[in-house]
Amino acid sequence: MPSRSTAVFPPPGYSTVRAVVAAIDPGLRTIALEGHAAYRDRFELVFRRTAGRANEQWQCDHTELDIEIVDAVGGRARPGCPASWM
Repeated sequence: MPSRSTAVFPPPGYSTVRAVVAAIDPGLRTIALEGHAAYRDRFELVFRRTAGRANEQWQCDHTELDIEIVDAVGGRARPGCPASWM
């Protein structure tokens, strides 16, 4: 009986290789083939962008803030978004 180091094994078939590759986690495959930046873009929960200079990108949400303003005569009101801002 040949020792394990000298045993000759037949090459795996196409279907075997395909099954092994298909079982690899898509995230791990992306890191291996395309790098960490591609993984981050595809699989991270928070999509991050990089800005080349200050104020190049602004982000906001549509949460209504609990703000009251007081006018010159003491009246209170909630600020709105003027149509000219849109």
